[in-house]
Amino acid sequence: EVSAPVTQLQNMSMCDRGTHFHTPDMGDPEGETLQEESEVFEVDEQISEKINELKTGTIREAILAAEFLFARAHTSHHKAEENKQQIRREGAIPHLCRLLTESSIEARYQACSALSELAFRNERNCIGIVCVPGALDALIHLLNNSNMQEDAALVLNNCAAFCEDACQIMVRYKGLVPALKKLAIGPVMGAKNVAVGAINCLSRCPAAKDILMSYRIVEEALTPVLRETGSGDKHEARLARAAMAVANLTCRTRSCFTNDADHFQAVATAVKI
Repeated sequence: EVSAPVTQLQNMSMCDRGTHFHTPDMGDPEGETLQEESEVFEVDEQISEKINELKTGTIREAILAAEFLFARAHTSHHKAEENKQQIRREGAIPHLCRLLTESSIEARYQACSALSELAFRNERNCIGIVCVPGALDALIHLLNNSNMQEDAALVLNNCAAFCEDACQIMVRYKGLVPALKKLAIGPVMGAKNVAVGAINCLSRCPAAKDILMSYRIVEEALTPVLRETGSGDKHEARLARAAMAVANLTCRTRSCFTNDADHFQAVATAVKI
């Protein structure tokens, strides 16, 4: 893993909480405001076995372990929430993040799948992921330099969607917002859709607004998306997310629109929603 830049140190107060998520016997940090979790639940021995393989096994064993953990964390599993707790408490998240930097495409894919599922509707896992040293660097690298842009973007989307503290860390992290901007107006439709969704999730965080606006996210990413022509559910969903992000970021101001047509397009899309 590459070392974390200075921006992570600037957010150490939030990431200090995240370090609690890397040990099985974690205690709640003082002033904890995250969602309540069950303190007692039945440990799944198969999960423990696979986490051990993830930590100490061969790369092939680690890949298969990540795939197994994804399945146990998936919302279709009847114990998904308990499984997500166990996976975090037994220290799997840093090791899944390590797989993001492997040369194996399958390793990176399975890591993204497991991490995005662990982040889904789980605030503690979200902050745990973004606070692993090197994790955001690895995800940004995948956004910029791989054929797994959509998978990497989905991890960021879910972390932003379900944890406001994670949003504050993400928007301050060097290179993350520019990478999402580039994908949002890029040609790869799957990655484009998820990137716009991630920007929308980030825009919901009041503390992220000024930083996002400093990147001219409305003028250079969201407005171009709203100008796009097309049809179909995915096209409509992308425009809807872009319009919601514009609403979150601009509120009553029109200063970020260069002309009335762009402003009216944003309003028209919001009305359509």
